[in-house]
Amino acid sequence: MTLKFLGHTSILIESGDLHLLFDPVFTEKWPFQKRKQPFQLDLELLQQVNCLALTSPHHHRFQPDSLRYFKQSTQVIVPSGSSDLVQGYFNFHLTELSPGASIDLGQNKLHAIEALHRGHRGLNYKYKLCLNYVLETPGKTYFFCSDNRYEGHYFHEIGEKFKIDVAILPIGQLGKNALKSNRNLNPKLSVQAFEDLKAKTFVPYFYGSFGESANTDDLLIELKAEMTEHGLESHLQILDDLSQGSL
Repeated sequence: MTLKFLGHTSILIESGDLHLLFDPVFTEKWPFQKRKQPFQLDLELLQQVNCLALTSPHHHRFQPDSLRYFKQSTQVIVPSGSSDLVQGYFNFHLTELSPGASIDLGQNKLHAIEALHRGHRGLNYKYKLCLNYVLETPGKTYFFCSDNRYEGHYFHEIGEKFKIDVAILPIGQLGKNALKSNRNLNPKLSVQAFEDLKAKTFVPYFYGSFGESANTDDLLIELKAEMTEHGLESHLQILDDLSQGSL
């Protein structure tokens, strides 16, 4: 079992023959943001990916240019109603998942959970479904949380149903407005979500690349302080090296 943080929103989980990558964003810029930490492209690693799972139509979670690094035989999983995000660019094998649905990936199973977030792309783009995912493998169960507001019962119910081993939670934001409207998790709220999930290990992501989330040191200092205050410091696993970190 290997887990790697490839920067920003991109998390790679390798379980046997499965090489599953969540939300690949490898662009140097998108309409309103320029990447502050250069992406170190590992083509050999990306060519091993055989499944992509997209959570949201937002620019900071989906960039069509990032898909050119993957084999056309790669399976791409998207929220129900979002196939058009990918169809115009490549000929991947597409699978749409609705909340509550699941798909078998060899010996692994991926479950779709509706995110507490509304996804859109551009000023005139209608809102679309956003998903979080639970990946059950023979060894561990992972929860990958996308953009999501905090509600205690939401995370508690996921933890009760799936018995999460590793919670992969966002801690950064692209701008201060996201914090004010409680549309996303921050270090403090992510720790509370981790407690609600009753997971064993907390892996933070969504920092170091764009906007407010580029303030890596500040975010991680705040996160470590929150975990220590809750007596959970031994459960925190930070993948420092964006290309080599593993769990």
